Amino acid sequence: MIVANIIATFYYDYESESLINPLVLNEWSPAYLVDSLCQVQLNKEFQTTDWRVRPLPEEMMHYAREDTHYLLYCYDLLRERLFQSGNERTNNLLEDVYRDSKEI
Repeated sequence: MIVANIIATFYYDYESESLINPLVLNEWSPAYLVDSLCQVQLNKEFQTTDWRVRPLPEEMMHYAREDTHYLLYCYDLLRERLFQSGNERTNNLLEDVYRDSKEI
């Protein structure tokens, strides 16, 4: 949930009267994040597979580990970008994301 909130961070710039996306991302999908931030293209073979199957086959376990491995790294990178992105309203936008995520 927090990764989604970080990705969708915008703030309103009253001077230019527009929404600003401090992360400057062209897409919002996890695959795009991993590709653009890690230069890795994830295998999406199991994206629409029935994950209720137990035990999970080894290929699905590998898929899940790889997917979360890179997303956690992306989260760290995006969090740092927000932390460094202050404006006149707040010292850093990361605080805004955490505060706003509690309201969802």
